[in-house]
Amino acid sequence: MTPGKLLIDEDHVLWFVHGTNCPFGGECKLLIEDPIHSNEFEHPQVCHEDGQRSNLSSEHLKAFRHVPLCRYGVECVDFNRGTASSHCKEFRHCKPMCRQGHFCVRFHDQKHMTEESHPFQPPCPFTPFYCRHHTLLSEVKNVQSLPSETQNHYLHFSHICRYGRNCHEASELHWKKTIHITRNLCPYGNQCSKTTQEDHLNSFSHPNIADIRRLCVNPAYECPNRRTHDHIIRYRHNGNFDRSGVIRYFGLNIETNFVKNQALIIAAINDYNKKPLTKIPPEILK
Repeated sequence: MTPGKLLIDEDHVLWFVHGTNCPFGGECKLLIEDPIHSNEFEHPQVCHEDGQRSNLSSEHLKAFRHVPLCRYGVECVDFNRGTASSHCKEFRHCKPMCRQGHFCVRFHDQKHMTEESHPFQPPCPFTPFYCRHHTLLSEVKNVQSLPSETQNHYLHFSHICRYGRNCHEASELHWKKTIHITRNLCPYGNQCSKTTQEDHLNSFSHPNIADIRRLCVNPAYECPNRRTHDHIIRYRHNGNFDRSGVIRYFGLNIETNFVKNQALIIAAINDYNKKPLTKIPPEILK
């Protein structure tokens, strides 16, 4: 008789006590620490591949109990030797899932990416601002028209989603190929009066404005629509470093000929020495 039929059998229910399934399943922390809890609730069986299993999906972890994770993870020497030691049976050796998941901000931290698993493809080293392939992809309507190099790049690497926490794309492919950074929300929302300020838009999320706006073809000092609201909320601009109005602090001597100046100074001193001695005015000596 199946477990389901046993539960509706009056004689079986009368003679046997059935515990309630623990809501935490295989991830329950109270199973060992709390004897009362372990007696009151039913818990899943131990995973038969424990110690060698690398499935860290929430569904699997809840469906089965597992031995603890090894503190050294996949860098454990005993595990990498490939020997069937007792250590490898008592501890799991796999990358733990990053707590931030799709919203991890440490995607350029090599140590972090090596030690923890993420639900997205390896990040492009040039994301978010300097990947030419992603720029082409985000501006084209027909992906098939792009060069094969660009299409392959998109399939192999993930990039920062332009909309961050405001992203409404629900497709599985999008969430596998993109990383969503949750910026701080502007406290003024739609009533914000600073949406024409580059620094403010680059620091806070606003409704209906992409966190990473497209790059304007004109630098800031040449853009005729630099102060137009509809333009600024759609495009970001390069800095004003070419015509900023701020006094330059570099390259000031690039046109100065120091060798020629030195020769002129030496010639002037020699010319003075050839002239007859003259009396120096008293006011100069003072």
